[in-house]
This record gives sequence, structure tokens and C-alpha cells, in this order.
Amino acid sequence: MPRLAPRAFRTGLALCGIALLALAACSRSPHYSHLPEAVLYRRAYNNLIAANYATATVQLNSLRATYPYGHYARQAALDLVFARLMESDVRRAAHEAQRFIHANPRSRYIPYALYMEGIAYSQGRGGPVANFLNPHPSDRNSHGLRRAFAAFRALLKRDPHSRYAPDARQRMIAVRNALARHQFLVADFYARKKAWVGAARRLVRLLDRYPDTATTPRALALLQRCYGRLGEHALAARIGRVRAALATSPAHGSASHETAVEPPPPPSRP
Repeated sequence: MPRLAPRAFRTGLALCGIALLALAACSRSPHYSHLPEAVLYRRAYNNLIAANYATATVQLNSLRATYPYGHYARQAALDLVFARLMESDVRRAAHEAQRFIHANPRSRYIPYALYMEGIAYSQGRGGPVANFLNPHPSDRNSHGLRRAFAAFRALLKRDPHSRYAPDARQRMIAVRNALARHQFLVADFYARKKAWVGAARRLVRLLDRYPDTATTPRALALLQRCYGRLGEHALAARIGRVRAALATSPAHGSASHETAVEPPPPPSRP
């Protein structure tokens, strides 16, 4: 088989590089940059409300790059959070929300950005294969769920009377339930492997960090079983009494937002 000469090989690599740069330049759609700021934003907004999110994203990015300061740039940043989320690009949606918060720490729209960041993280960051193998978000996205909880908590701390606060509180309940479920699944895995000490430790941590969730009854039942297997009969009996008391109390861990709720658009328009 003939071998490619080193010079020809380098030339081929250079041509490939030029082609990639040309494609990247086309993807930035520089023809938008000649438009006036207001006209460009209006086109992006019209595409946004028409659900043409890919086109709106390109136009909003072009606006932010060409006119990086002022009201339109700030509104474009908020619109990008919404557009990315509607495209199911939750990683970039969360990044855009954080970028807006860092660039505008005193903005009155920080509660919206925190709220959208929480929604983005709570929706998970697994790929299609991971989502197929693990259909429940809490099975694959514990890190994202913790970031979501932190964002919602920051929103409530900053503005507890925000229009987004009531829904954020309800979502925090759902996130806590999901985090507890994730911990329980790990403990259950240990128990299936007869690693009773590891399972018991995980369950104690679950009950300490996430008390009063929908997973609490199952966690107590498995913890009682672990203590029994370990010969800790006094502890197992104590857990049994807790379970009996729990059975007569109101339901734990009220569920909320089990189905997807469409996020709200940015709160203002130029």
C-alpha cells in the first residue's frame, strides 16, 4: 500500500483545518451582525415565541457578541436561558443562567435566573443512552439535583416573596425526594450484595440528611433488616417502633411536580 508523503500529509491536515474553520465561521452566522440592535433582538424574540429555538439561539448569541452592553444584551442573556432549556440543552441552560447571575449580581431578574438554573439542573444531564437505561432522573443525576436544590434555596434566601418562590419551594420537595431515592437505591444495591454494614451506613445518612421524604418508610424497613442481619437486635427493634409510629402519622414526603411543567419565559421585553 503506498504511503502518503509527510509534506502531502501536512498539506492535507492544513486543508482539513481550513475547512473546519470555514464551517465554524458559517455556524456563527455573521450576517446578523450588521443589523441594528433593536431589529436583531426583535427577530430573535419572534423566533423565540414561534418556537424556532435554534434560530433564536444563533440570533441571540450574535446580538450579545455584537452589542455586549445594555438592556438588549441583558434581555438576550435571559432569553438564551429559556431557549437552551426548551432545546433540552440543560447544561448550557444552567451555564447561561450562571453567566447572567455573575454578570448582573444586582439585577432584579436574579430570582428568575436562579429559578431557571434550578429547573435546568433538576432535569438531568444524562445522554440518551443513560436516560434509557435509568429512566428515573434521581438514578443518574444526584449531582445535578444537589445543584438544583442549591439554586432554589438561593432564590428563596434572596427573595422569599418572589413570584417564583412558591413553585421553587414545591420543586425543592420533589428534589429532596429524588435525592433520598438515589441514596436508597445505592443502599439497596449494597443490601442485595449482602454488604449490610455499607447499606446500613448509607441508610443512616439518608435518614439524617433527608428526613420526612417519600422514601423514609422503605429506608426504615431496609435499615431494620440490615440491623437484624448484623445481629443488632436492639437497634432493629428500635427501628421497628419508629416504623409503627410512622404508620399512624400523616403521609411523609408529599410529592410535587411529578410531570414536567413548562418553564416561564423571561420576565420582561424591551
